[in-house]
Amino acid sequence: PKTTVRGGYGLFFAPLGGAGFNGYSVPNTGYLASTVWVGTLDGVTPLNTLSNPFPQGFVSPSGSSLGLSTQLGQSVVGMLRNRPIAYAQQWNFDVQTALSSQFLLDIAYAGGHGVHLYGDYNPNQLPDQYLSMGSALNTQVPNPFYGKIASGPLSNPTVAQSQLLRPNPQFNSVILGNSSFFGASFYHALQVKLERRFSNGFSMLASYTWSKLMDNIPASETGFPGGSFGGTGIQDWNNLRAEWAVASFDTPQYFALNGIYELPFGRGKPFFNHSSVANSFIGGWQLNGITSLISGTPQEVFTATNTLFNYGGSQRANWNGRNPSRNGKLANRLNQYFDVSDFSQPAAFTYGNSPRMLANLRSPGFILTDLSGIKKIPIHERVSAEFRAEAFNLFNHPVFGPPNTTLGSGTFGIVNSQVNLPRQIQLAVKLLW
Repeated sequence: PKTTVRGGYGLFFAPLGGAGFNGYSVPNTGYLASTVWVGTLDGVTPLNTLSNPFPQGFVSPSGSSLGLSTQLGQSVVGMLRNRPIAYAQQWNFDVQTALSSQFLLDIAYAGGHGVHLYGDYNPNQLPDQYLSMGSALNTQVPNPFYGKIASGPLSNPTVAQSQLLRPNPQFNSVILGNSSFFGASFYHALQVKLERRFSNGFSMLASYTWSKLMDNIPASETGFPGGSFGGTGIQDWNNLRAEWAVASFDTPQYFALNGIYELPFGRGKPFFNHSSVANSFIGGWQLNGITSLISGTPQEVFTATNTLFNYGGSQRANWNGRNPSRNGKLANRLNQYFDVSDFSQPAAFTYGNSPRMLANLRSPGFILTDLSGIKKIPIHERVSAEFRAEAFNLFNHPVFGPPNTTLGSGTFGIVNSQVNLPRQIQLAVKLLW
C-alpha cells in the first residue's frame, strides 16, 4: 500500500528538419548566389550608387546546368542519399515509497540510446595512408585544374600535392549536412528524489542524479545558464570510432534542493495570531528557495597550430595518461587549473592521442542559490497587494568559465572568465483586484 513500481520504454523518431536557407540541413549548392554591392574602391569616392547599384548585373545561380562541375574549385554542401532517420530509445525503472504521511522517496534508473544521430560529415579529408609522406604533402605541383577554375585556392598554376590526393580534389571542401550513419549516444542515470509534501506551511524537494552520457558527435548546444560546453569537433573523419567519449555536456553529478516555507506569524498562524501590528510587519510572508549544484563539463585539449595538413578537423594534443586535474581550492588554481605538463604537441602529420573529451578534466562546477520572500497584504475585500523581494545568486558565489585548453596558447591551463552574474536583488509590488 505504500510502494509503487513503474517501468517504461519508448521509441522516439527525430524530425528531418531543414529549409532552403539552411545549407547544411537541405543543401542549396548551385541554387544560391549573392551579388556584392561595391560602394567605393578607396573608401572615399563613390563607385556604384543607389540609382544603379549593380551595373554589371546580378550573379545568377547555375542550378543543375553545370552538373558535377557545379561550384567547381569552391566549397560545396551535399546531402547523403538514403540517410536513415535518427531515433532514440528511452527506458526507465522506478520505485516509489511513502516513508510517512509527509515524506516520499523515489529511486529510479533511466537510460537512453541515440541511434543515427545527425551530424555534418566531411568526406573530403586526406586519407590517413598519405600522412606518412610527411612534408612532401606540402610540395607544390602543377595544378591540373588551372584554367578551368576562375577563383579560389584551386585557381593557381600550382597546388599542394596533398590537395590532389583528396577523394574529391576538384573541390576546396565537401560537407554532407545532417548525415546520420555514424552518430550514436548512450545515457545511464541513477535518480533519487526525496519529497516532503506541503503541510503546516512547509514543503521540500531534494533531487540527485548520478549519470554518464557518451557519444561520438560534437555538440552544438551552448550550455545551461552559467555553463559552457567545450569541444572543437571531429579530429579524424576516417576513424570515427576514435571519437567515442563522454559527451561535451555530460554532467555526472546534479543536486537540487528547493522549498517553500510560510512563516508562522500573523493572522491564522501559531504565533502573534491576534496582533495586528505583528501581522502588518511579519505576518503573511512566504519564503521560496532553490539551490543547485552541478558538475563541470569535460574538456578537450587541442593544439593552437594544426600540423596535420590533412583538410580534416582540429589536431588534439598528446596525453601521457595521467589525471591532469589538480587539488586544492579553486581560487588558488585559476592560474594553473590543470597540470599542463601532461600534454604535448604531436609530431607533424600525426594525430594527437588524447580523447575527444576528457572525463577527468572538467570545467569548474556550478553552484547557485536563489531566494525570494513574498508578503501578501490585504487592502480591501477585493483588493490586495503582493510585495516580492528576490535575490539571485544569494551568496554571490562566482562560477568560473572553463580553462584555456589550447596547447600552445599563452594562457594554456588558465581560467580567466566568470560565466555567471554577481548577486542581483530586485523588489516588486503587485496590485491585485
